[in-house]
This record gives sequence, structure tokens and C-alpha cells, in this order.
Amino acid sequence: MSLWRAPVQVSRTFKNIGRIRQISSVFAKHGFQELMNKMGFGRFVPKRYRNAEPSNQVSAPERLRAALEELGPTFIKLGQVLSSRSDLLPAAYVEELVKLQDRVSPVPFPIIRELVEKELGGNLAEFFQSFHEEPLASASIGQVHEAVLHDGKRVVVKVQRPGVDTLIKTDVSVLSALAASLEKFVPETRVLAPQVCVEEFFQGMSLELDFILEANNMIKSRENLKAMPEVYIPEVYLRLSTHKVLVVERLDGMKLDRADLLKAQGYDPTLLAENIAKAFLKTALEDGFFHGDLHMGNLFALPPNEIEKFPRVGMIDFGIMGYLTPRARESLIRLFIALSEEDFESLCMEYAELGASRGTTDFESFQRSIQSSIAPYLGLPLSSLNVGKILIDATTVAAKHQIRIPREWMLIFKAIYTLEGTCRKLNPSFNALPLLESYLAPMLANSMDWNQFSKDLLLGSRDMRQMAHTLPRQLHWWFKRLAANGYALEFKDALAEQRFAREEKNSKRLSAAIFSGATLLGACLLIETALTHGSTGIQVCGFTLLALSIYSARRWFH
Repeated sequence: MSLWRAPVQVSRTFKNIGRIRQISSVFAKHGFQELMNKMGFGRFVPKRYRNAEPSNQVSAPERLRAALEELGPTFIKLGQVLSSRSDLLPAAYVEELVKLQDRVSPVPFPIIRELVEKELGGNLAEFFQSFHEEPLASASIGQVHEAVLHDGKRVVVKVQRPGVDTLIKTDVSVLSALAASLEKFVPETRVLAPQVCVEEFFQGMSLELDFILEANNMIKSRENLKAMPEVYIPEVYLRLSTHKVLVVERLDGMKLDRADLLKAQGYDPTLLAENIAKAFLKTALEDGFFHGDLHMGNLFALPPNEIEKFPRVGMIDFGIMGYLTPRARESLIRLFIALSEEDFESLCMEYAELGASRGTTDFESFQRSIQSSIAPYLGLPLSSLNVGKILIDATTVAAKHQIRIPREWMLIFKAIYTLEGTCRKLNPSFNALPLLESYLAPMLANSMDWNQFSKDLLLGSRDMRQMAHTLPRQLHWWFKRLAANGYALEFKDALAEQRFAREEKNSKRLSAAIFSGATLLGACLLIETALTHGSTGIQVCGFTLLALSIYSARRWFH
């Protein structure tokens, strides 16, 4: 019965039943019809897919990637997010989801023109000297056009695809229902916490859809890195930017994917890699606000300008940002120190502090698993170590021991992993540890100085003062309730209460069954008597009792 009720509830909750039907059909078409049936969405699957067998030529991870690509922007983004969660998904799925491409057909220019003019409140000619109709790039969230301002400055205009915000909100609502059904009808997925994943995904997408937030990210990052002239972040034109349109300075530089071409143009790839790493460590460890996706596509080698006579690194695409509180930065430093000193006990303690346990964790077993996971990396040359990869692997081990690391920490681990990969493409012998140590030493010294100690002491004393203020009042009320209860203490056993509740429910059902049975028997006798003697009054009473019997049964056994 519950399998039938789930899709009915969904159909009442969501307005776009066509989208639900489309999602169910696509998953079924790619060989996941059995999963759709388990989750209660089988009734939305067309007949031609209900009995189709999955192809043996295509693996399940490949079929999942194909389904996500076919379903469009929201599901592509979801797949990309899941590709960074090796702690949640098997390696085969992670490797396949990494291949998801966020490239779609461009929106026709007349629609782009209409949207930009609506957002800016005037004709394009009022704001731009020229506006190229052909986009520089087109993705699921938006597309980018080159333009020139009236003062001659070259800019790029990022325009949100029309209707993508509505589509994503609809899809996230459907995903919430899918996640709830997945947890309910496929119990083995509960360890993955699908509903929590969808909630985290929605939070991330909400930020990415607001271009004003991205503009503020760029402005704040420019301010944080102004003391590093070797790193450049484009200027943002806030007066021309809205929640759906973003106008920033265009960078004229070389992409970093060809070290040989960079050398031919006079760039030093080793120095570029070092500058990228320094910028990341500065923003992450000092500012607590860092670029979360420093891959080759978001970085450029810029020629010297009139002020700085040395090459610079340009950064773009500030939609994905990471945040670290001072406490979180301290935790990250302790993780680095534990790794460098091969202190597995401290490493496990840090992960236990970071994560949310979903059950009883065997700490000794967790520590042995961490040691087994990291041991193969020990003794390798420093240039072969990837700190981000080690941290991600340790996160996967933590998940197997019922410790779920929050999304923001997975973002920093993935950012470190991506950063190291980018720097090694520029300089194969790149080693982040010396740079890391140069940042850790002064930060550790600062954490031990008197000013920091006094701040921590002040915070601790404030907490103690608050507790000293509230504790007597709480004790007073506790003793007052105790006296009112005759100084008797009540102990509760949760399992006993559950058993009692089940027994009480079963008892009520038994009473209801007896009542319904007696009512049904009386109704049958009255109806039979009415049919025999032709009495309309007795017949009405009989049918009334019959309806009462059915209502009682549905109420207690539904």
C-alpha cells in the first residue's frame, strides 16, 4: 500500500508532474527501472521501459552519468558535486561522474539581449559600445559574451540562462522527494544520507545562481590579495551587475594547460605554480575565504603591466568559494601537522571532531584503517605526495566508520587536491609542503602568543560566567520540580517506551478489530432482516453500521 501512496503524495505536492514523469522515465530508460519501482515511482515510467533489461555492455556508473546528462543542468551539477564525494560513493561512480560535461547549446542572442536589457533597465547601446552575439562559452547555468564599454574597456558579460532558476527549484523539490523515498524504500542508502546531500546541494546551487554573491566574492578576494601583485583578479562592474547578469574585466592571457608554450612566451611555469599555491594558502589559512575550484580553466598567465614588471596569474569564476572559521583553520593546521608527523591517533581525533557520527564508532578500528590507508604514501618522495588526495582518502575511511564529514570540509580537501594537480602540471616536481610549513610556523607562533591566549581565555571566561549565572537558576527549578514530585526520580528507557507504545497500539487495534467485527456482524444481520421483511428503516440502520465498520477498520489498520 505504501508503495502506491508515495507517488500519489508526490503528485499532490509538486505541480510539475510532467517533470517527475520525465525523470522517472530517463532513469528507467538507462536501466534503473527496478530502483524506480522500489522507490514507488514505477507508475510514472512508460510501459516500454518497465520491463527493459539493463545493457550488459554499459556499466551502472556509465548509465548513471548518461541519465544525469540527459536530465539537464540540475542533475549535471548534482553529479559534479557527487564526483567530489568519494566518502559517499564507490570509486567507479566517482571516476565516471568526473566526466560529466557542463556544456549545452547556447541560448539565441535575441533572448540574451532581452534578458540583459530587462535586468539593466535599458537598451544594450546605453551600456555597451559593442556586444558580441557569439558567446565565448555556454554552460548549464549561464553563458558568457564579450563586450566593450563606452570608455573602451573590454569586459565579459555572464548571463543566467532564462528559466534555469525555476527549473532548478523544481528539480530540487523532486530530488527531495526522491531522496526521501530512497531512504524509506532502499534502506542500504541511508548511510549516504540522501536528504542531507540534497539539502547541501540546494544551498550550494542557491549561492551559485546569485551573480551578486559571485561579484562580492571577487571584490572580497581582490581585497584579500591586494598585497600579492603577482596574482590578479578581474575588476567587477557592480553598476552593470544584477542577480542574473555579471559584468567583469576581460583578462587577456594564456591558459596554463601547455607548459612548453608558456616557456616559449617567456613565462616561468615553476614560478606560476608557486604563486597559485601561495595565493591559495594565504586566502585559506589567513583569510578563511578561498577559491574552491582552481583548475586550469580558471587560471591564466598574464603579461607584465605598466606597474608590475613581472608576469602574473589571473583567476576567474568565483562562484564556488570555501569558508573556514578561525577554529576550522586551527583544525586544518592540526590535520596537516598530524600528517607530517605521522600521528595517526591525532589525525583520527581531528576527523572525529570534524565529522558527525551516525552510530557507534570503534575508534581503535578507525585508527587502524586510517593507518592502513595512509601507509602506502609514507616514505614516498615529497614531490609524489598529494596532501589533498590523502585527506580525501582518510575521509572515505571515516565514512566507512560511520563518521560523515560536512560538505564544507570536503570542499577544502577537494580544493587542495585540485590545486596540487594544477601546480604539478606546471611543475612536475612541485611540492606544497615547504610552502605549507612557511605558513604554519608563523600561524602556530601566533596561536601561542599572549594576545591570542588572552582572547581564548576571555572567551572561556565568558562561557564560564554565563554558566555560573544560569546554573543556580536551573538547579533551583530542578529541585522545585523534584519537590513537587515527592523527591522521586523518574528514569526513562527509550526502548521500553517504544515497546509499550507498540503493545498499546496493538491492543487498540485488537479492540478495534473486535468492535469492527461485531459491528459488521450486526450490520449483516440487520440487512438480511431488512431484505426478508422489506423494512426500509432496518435497512438504513444496517448500512449505517456497515459504513461505521468500514470506517473503523480503515482508521486503525490503514
